[in-house]
Amino acid sequence: MSTTETHDCCHAYIPTVNNAWMILSKHREIRNRLHALNAEKLSSLVSPIGTGQLKANFQMNQLMSLLTISTREETKSKEEAKGPGLPCENCTSKDASKGRCFECCKFMCDFCLKTHQRFLETRDHKIMTLEEVKKQGAPAMTQQVKCEKHKGEVKKLYCESCQQLICRDCTIIDHRDHKFQFIDEVAGRHVKNLKSDIENATAVKDRIQQSLEEIKTTKFNINVTAVQMGKDVDKAIDQKIQSLEQQRKALKKEVEAKTNVKIGNLEKQENDILTKMKNLKSAIDFTENALQSTNVNILSLSSEAGSRLKSLTRIQFKGQPCEKDTLFFQDDDQKFQNILKSMMKVLENKNQYDAGHQPGRPGNYGYLRHYYGNE
Repeated sequence: MSTTETHDCCHAYIPTVNNAWMILSKHREIRNRLHALNAEKLSSLVSPIGTGQLKANFQMNQLMSLLTISTREETKSKEEAKGPGLPCENCTSKDASKGRCFECCKFMCDFCLKTHQRFLETRDHKIMTLEEVKKQGAPAMTQQVKCEKHKGEVKKLYCESCQQLICRDCTIIDHRDHKFQFIDEVAGRHVKNLKSDIENATAVKDRIQQSLEEIKTTKFNINVTAVQMGKDVDKAIDQKIQSLEQQRKALKKEVEAKTNVKIGNLEKQENDILTKMKNLKSAIDFTENALQSTNVNILSLSSEAGSRLKSLTRIQFKGQPCEKDTLFFQDDDQKFQNILKSMMKVLENKNQYDAGHQPGRPGNYGYLRHYYGNE
């Protein structure tokens, strides 16, 4: 089976996308769990980066192995079942696996299982049938992390200095004089740190959600205001009879233009914040799902997941709507004959009106309607 890996953005990279979708379509329950791990974006995540340059996604690999077992079991009596099923991971025969060694973390064919139970070094290993593996689920798919540099060595230590998993031999040369501990000893602290990162990121997500609600309300109020302003514009223009017909059109266009500008600005702000919201939610969901996995998986992903959460949390954004939901329609009938074109305007705030309006002077008794939306 191809190895599932993790991008820096916390999305999964699955080399065999078509095969993954075939399996997902048959198993709704596990498919939903994979979706929670961002597997719904499989078709867009075929990366040009070659396998091996990304970190292994243990959680996804476990689920994909379970899916493969289930699919082969369901189709083994049908004509479309091709190949021997899940191949043996212990020998070169490629015979169908009949069980899994819990200690060795390998699926084995019938011959290897019998041999495994005869050797003195492995006869006490826990052997599980495929049915038992499916029944127990992901915990039965626990994998040992093998060292890439030292053949046969298992990564059982965590280097605090380099923030990575290492094996015993790594401590002799590459990580000599570094601070390292056993995985189980350091995992708890990383879990605590990641939970703290999730809390901070969730707080930012909540503020973003509030901003989105305010923007939505503001957009609604502006649209309601625009409708009402259109009616008032009609009423004012109708009172001026034929001479105001052209002015009516101009005012409506001005209302529409200002409304479009406001809505456009708010939609741009909304899209920017939605992007930040999606990134935060994706990182939070990924980290929360990682915390449900094994300590090995947590330590493998903690640095990237924590770094991404911190990075997204530090992103600055303007929480308040960039536009106000207020518009003004000005109609001063006393000035109609002299300053028709300059007197009737669509304004965005009252200060624009006050600057040119001087109460008490003859010919300056105007009409101003203030629209507050739903305030």
